[in-house]
Amino acid sequence: EVVQFGDRKSRLPARILPYRAKVTALERHALESDVLASGQHLERIGSIRVGASVCLPIAKPLQAALPGTVRFSCTAAEPSADAQSLHARIFHVDDEPAAMEVPVTKLAARPHLELVRGRNNPVTVLSTKAVHWGLSVDDTWVTEDSGIALTLKAVRGYQLERGDYVLQVKLGDDPVGESFMKALPLMADLKRGELRTRIPLVFSALQLPGILNPVWFRVLHAPSGLAGDWQALHRSIVKLPTLGASSCDPKGSTLFVQGENLDLIDWASSDVTRTLARPPRPGDKDLAKLAACAQGLCLALDKTGVTARLAVKVQWIDDRLFGVNIEGADSCKKPD
Repeated sequence: EVVQFGDRKSRLPARILPYRAKVTALERHALESDVLASGQHLERIGSIRVGASVCLPIAKPLQAALPGTVRFSCTAAEPSADAQSLHARIFHVDDEPAAMEVPVTKLAARPHLELVRGRNNPVTVLSTKAVHWGLSVDDTWVTEDSGIALTLKAVRGYQLERGDYVLQVKLGDDPVGESFMKALPLMADLKRGELRTRIPLVFSALQLPGILNPVWFRVLHAPSGLAGDWQALHRSIVKLPTLGASSCDPKGSTLFVQGENLDLIDWASSDVTRTLARPPRPGDKDLAKLAACAQGLCLALDKTGVTARLAVKVQWIDDRLFGVNIEGADSCKKPD
């Protein structure tokens, strides 16, 4: 009801508008077009216009956003000279309430680096077990006892600054959601604009989240606290069994292969012509079996004196069949 002076009451329709986004800060790092909004009710923002750029919310940013913040991807970067004085217009979902203007604060550049690849910059430093399982430096799988060594080069106009740089590594399918992290210091060459790991990063002493663990990395500039985006290394840390020495039973008809984590083996066969499409069946003589032995648990193989190599299928790895050499397999022969 509306009461006007000297007039009677009148009824007017009232329309309740949705929440207005309360933006306390709108920030943009140098060398980037994205903007970061901080405040409340940020889900009400449909788009942001910064100069000629249109910015939309990023569904899954590779730079983890803090609580109360949303990152927006913009169509183009503004000239850095004008970034300090930029203002943005914020448009709400369904254009209600009306658009509002907010200043954009320019921040220092975050690290922008990319991996240097080449013959003299191998990502993987192979362990003895990795070679035993037939992995190469170019393989997408890295055994947990192998090392990861990275050389990174500054790109997109980023200049390395003085102070320590740290390599942060996460394992999992989603780098923002995963909590597992390993960090190690990096060596810096300011003139070349390159960073390098001091020693290879090895995961054997750590408890891995799973059998296959995709690797993600980013670089943190310690003095400023600024970190780059998470990047996929396109390598996965894989936990493979260890196959050790072998010995015969007294009759010479069964070979026992010692090892660790043998329960990770889906199946193993002394017939190296086996394929993923033609696995051994229960009862086949070439099929290895888990059996008790003097060392605890071993792989028991029947009549393996004719071959020193096994075809091995590992659980949860469905697209690869490994060929693994067996130490001492040729010594298992029936006595005359």
